[in-house]
Amino acid sequence: MQSASRRWLVTALVVTIASLSVILSLLTTVRAQPSPVQSIRFTYGIVSYYKSLQSSTPPGLIVRVYVVNGSKVYPIPAFVAVYGLTPRHIVPIVYGFGSVIDVPFNNTNWRFVAGRWLSFNPSVSEYNTSLLVFVTYIDLATNRSWITAISVPYNIGWVMKNQGSVRYIILTAYINLTTKPFKLIPAKPPVIQRDQSITVGPYTVYNCSEQGPSPPTFYESGYYTTVYSPTTMCDGFTGPIPLAWVTWSNGIVNEYEDYGLNLALQASITGTTDWYATDYYNGRFGTIGVSYSENVYWYENTGEILTSSVVSEGSMYIYYEGTFAIVNYSEYVYNTHLGIYEYVGQVPVVEVISVSTPAGSSTSTQSLPGNYDFGNGPISYIYNGLIPLAEQELGYPVLNQSTVVTYASWQEGSNGPGCTTLNPAQGPNELVWAILLQSVDEQYQLSGPELRYELGGLGLGINLIGLLMPLNTLINVRQTALAIYVPTSNVNHVSWYLSLITASNAFGVPTFGFIVNATSYYQNPYNNLNCQG
Repeated sequence: MQSASRRWLVTALVVTIASLSVILSLLTTVRAQPSPVQSIRFTYGIVSYYKSLQSSTPPGLIVRVYVVNGSKVYPIPAFVAVYGLTPRHIVPIVYGFGSVIDVPFNNTNWRFVAGRWLSFNPSVSEYNTSLLVFVTYIDLATNRSWITAISVPYNIGWVMKNQGSVRYIILTAYINLTTKPFKLIPAKPPVIQRDQSITVGPYTVYNCSEQGPSPPTFYESGYYTTVYSPTTMCDGFTGPIPLAWVTWSNGIVNEYEDYGLNLALQASITGTTDWYATDYYNGRFGTIGVSYSENVYWYENTGEILTSSVVSEGSMYIYYEGTFAIVNYSEYVYNTHLGIYEYVGQVPVVEVISVSTPAGSSTSTQSLPGNYDFGNGPISYIYNGLIPLAEQELGYPVLNQSTVVTYASWQEGSNGPGCTTLNPAQGPNELVWAILLQSVDEQYQLSGPELRYELGGLGLGINLIGLLMPLNTLINVRQTALAIYVPTSNVNHVSWYLSLITASNAFGVPTFGFIVNATSYYQNPYNNLNCQG
């Protein structure tokens, strides 16, 4: 018992001595200080906010670094990195080395961060945000390092106008040498062969930072002048780019064989077409500029898709030849105070960077090719290759229940669950369900369950031009359509579930897909409705 009591007493004395050492050191360095307005304690640090200090240091952030080594507490030089949060990025403010690092409110980078928030036109007193401070101490004698990371809350008004009751933020960061350190191991950069192309599925994949075609550099003017420059992380894919496609399940093949259900797809695009470089940030898609532009008149009707030679699940796609890329762009913003461009961060982008004339055509009016995909074509590669790659590069699952619209269904003679209802039209010997997608005022949306006649080779009468493309893409006409039809005598025996894929927004290429299943919606065995896409 006495031994345990002595150990407890020793521990208490060590903690008390450490605290007194820090306090005495602070008082020695900054003289006698007023009481803080507020203090926040962390595991390895304390953040204190002061209205004033008896110091010649300008208002702002003061970072002080101390080592806790047994019973000793003393200041020590360390690497300090301070980052600011903006609405879209993490921006470096200061990199320093020392036991005391000052970051005044009038620091150009810090003012830039605050200006990003003020670009939303708020009152300067309305935004509370944080600095991220990383303190790294390296013991070069033993090749060991310790890292402390602390989030420091603050108000934008303190930076821009010195408003409020706080003019000084003191962060006291502790490096505890009794914790487990990181072992520093010199590393050699991996050797990657970046000047060769490989064939993956239907595509030639190459490094588009080393070979052409290459992505462009984008300039964006506004409140700030922004430049987007492609980095060496650039994967190009040359081959067929789907304009529209329909995928069917084995159950739909059975419906065709037993009851004569069939599918037809038609798509076209006409006029000046701009392909936009599409970025993804914070759950939303945006564009950073036009990556390619072409004046085209493309169209295609597939006619009857399911035939006696179609014996398994697969896809029919309408396509053109071209190159698209998944690229990391570096974003730079012009600093008017320094007259230079400052690095902001990286933005993942998908874009079409080259478009070829469809095979066998040399005129302005071009019939696009259509083809089947039973496992080795571009649609299979989209499902099995590009989607996982987009998840890795963009951090976004392209095809899941949040991006697939459960549009409509039919269950043996009546409408089933769905986001809308497709009422069939009577043809000469069959009933036809048709879906038309179109754009209005440059914003893409699904039309109502509109029915048209003559799709493909059915003699029913649809005349479609255009396709669905990514948001903000401007072309003269854009539409695409799918028809499902069944002999009138079998309409009470068939079932189908039609899903719509909004993958064009994610990939930034003019493509839109339909998936038709016989028993449930795509990846949705319980038919839970999703009407947003």
